[in-house]
This record gives sequence, C-alpha cells and structure tokens, in this order.
Amino acid sequence: GLEERHLDLWNRSQHSERWTVFRLGVIGHSTLCMNGDNQQVDGYARFVRMYDRRSRKGVRIDMSSIYRMHAERTFRSVYLDRKNDLHIVDRIYNANAENVVAWNLVTSAEARILGPNTILLSQDGKSMLFTVKANIPIRVRRQDNSPVRAYDADNPGTCRVGFVTKMAPGERAVFRVSLAEITTSKL
Repeated sequence: GLEERHLDLWNRSQHSERWTVFRLGVIGHSTLCMNGDNQQVDGYARFVRMYDRRSRKGVRIDMSSIYRMHAERTFRSVYLDRKNDLHIVDRIYNANAENVVAWNLVTSAEARILGPNTILLSQDGKSMLFTVKANIPIRVRRQDNSPVRAYDADNPGTCRVGFVTKMAPGERAVFRVSLAEITTSKL
C-alpha cells in the first residue's frame, strides 16, 4: 500500500505527501479547490447558522480560514428543501489575484452532460439532475477517476462531476449547486 511506498500518511502538515493521495486530498471530496491548492490545514470551518424549517434544513459554514490564501471570505450553505432536494451554495469573496475555482463530487452514477450547467446522473433505474447556477460563467465537467500517481488506488466505476471557473481579482461569486431526483419523463 501507500506506506510500503514510504509515503508519510500520518504527517498532516500543509505540504505533506498525504494530501497528494486522491482519496485523502481535496479533489477526491465534495468541496472547493482553489488554484489547485490544498485547503489550509491549520484552518477551521465554523458553523454560523442552522436552518431548521420545513422549507430548509441544514447549515451555513464559514470556511474563510480554510481558503484564506485565495479568498477574503468563503461561506458554504448545505441544506435540504421541502422536496428533499440537496442544495450547496458557495459564496466566495475573492482576494486580489485571479482564482481558478473547482468543485467536484465523486460518484458511481453514470454521468452525462446535458447543457452548460446541467449533468444527468443515473444509477439503478433512478435519475438525478446536478445543476449549477452562478453569477459568473462556469463550465460543468465530468472527469475520470483513473489513478494519476502510481501510489493511488484504482477507483473503478466512479467519476467526478462538478464545475470550474475563473474569478477575477476582488470578484464576488455565488455558486448554487442542486441535486434533484427526477423521473425520466421529465427529461
């Protein structure tokens, strides 16, 4: 495994080899990646609001400390609406440099891009729309999960879906990702 290759998996410092492993690093999780960099390991995410209504159940998180190298402020809201559709809303107040922002979700579903902001996810006879709405241009994408490094494990039957965009210095952006189950008759 990884330790046989002499990777120091227990080193949790900012530039540890640990973060280059697909399943441990930022690109293998459903979170933001800014300029291809890791999150700040000494940062923290702070819950700033809870939603506990029929129309919205979830939380708002201040992730500014985690992304402080690239953004002045970063907030994420995650909630279920009254139909149990999942919503993830990221608000980024960019710092004074260009910032390439990527958002990924690892899935075993079949993924097909339907349009500039929509991906159809299908598995076991069920379908779900992954939709992104943003106040700046984004590009949805589907990426293979084949190992990039010799020490990464295979990830058969999975892919990543998400989006990528460039933020201008000082720009403020809101990205609204929704995952909603649909019937194939709605396609």
